[in-house]
Amino acid sequence: MTHKKGPDFIGIGMERAGTSWLFTQIASHPEIWTPPLKELHFFDVIDPQAKYLTHRYSYHLKSRIKQKFAPFMDMAHRPEFTKNPYMMGFLWDYYYFTGAFNVDWYARLFDEKFTKGRVSGEITPAYSNLTPETIQIILDMNPDMKFLLVVRNPIQRLWSSVVHYFMHLKKRKFEDVSEGEMLAYLNNSMATSRSDLKSILRTWQSSVPKENILIQAFEDIKNSPEDLIKKTYHFLDVDSEFLPPEDLYKKKINAYTRKSYDMPEGVRDFIYKTCDEGIEELSKTHPNIVQNWLKS
Repeated sequence: MTHKKGPDFIGIGMERAGTSWLFTQIASHPEIWTPPLKELHFFDVIDPQAKYLTHRYSYHLKSRIKQKFAPFMDMAHRPEFTKNPYMMGFLWDYYYFTGAFNVDWYARLFDEKFTKGRVSGEITPAYSNLTPETIQIILDMNPDMKFLLVVRNPIQRLWSSVVHYFMHLKKRKFEDVSEGEMLAYLNNSMATSRSDLKSILRTWQSSVPKENILIQAFEDIKNSPEDLIKKTYHFLDVDSEFLPPEDLYKKKINAYTRKSYDMPEGVRDFIYKTCDEGIEELSKTHPNIVQNWLKS
């Protein structure tokens, strides 16, 4: 008999592939419990190849204060908040902001007092780049863990990350960003590793039983959201006939790349060369996804 602690499922990415949208649909289900924070950033921080520093005492603290004391927050479109009544939310915060930063600390965030028998999980897109050793830590915690991976055409995903970085994070105008600056960003290992579909697939598919990882296409969020939601619920063993309110799953979330920008020629060459092998790798197991990418 296997010993289980921590969550029942983890969403592992990809970044810029609709994981905020997916988290909202998952949090909407009455049989699922999710933390009040979407991205817990635990396993990517303890990973020996981690590119992140913990947000535990900075970004997450600001997020929780904003959630608790901002009356203008659109609660109807943030179902994860309703999973945690006010006092239980404070208790979860206490668990989150105290104690040693280790596997037991992480598992405690999914304590029965919060989940109350419901299926539980989180989504942190940076987990897509975990090493096999860190994936094994997850499986040691819960050998039956299920994983959700939304894949996006890596060419579009990588270009989206460029636009997001310069236009949203750096508040730059597109026409003021040189091709050289874009290439410098892309040559950063963190930027390109998030789109390295070949490495992501090989690592996860060799580390996790195929029946415990669900791979779906980002494009289906727009083309067939109901089907994607139902497949996700079915995979998580909850009622797959349930659907969130229509305005919730037809609402774009964190869609910063609203305007179409043309790739400079040098950037296009770099991105296509970087992403070709990942597309070929996915075609071996999910040819339908790749065929739809090639049509678009």
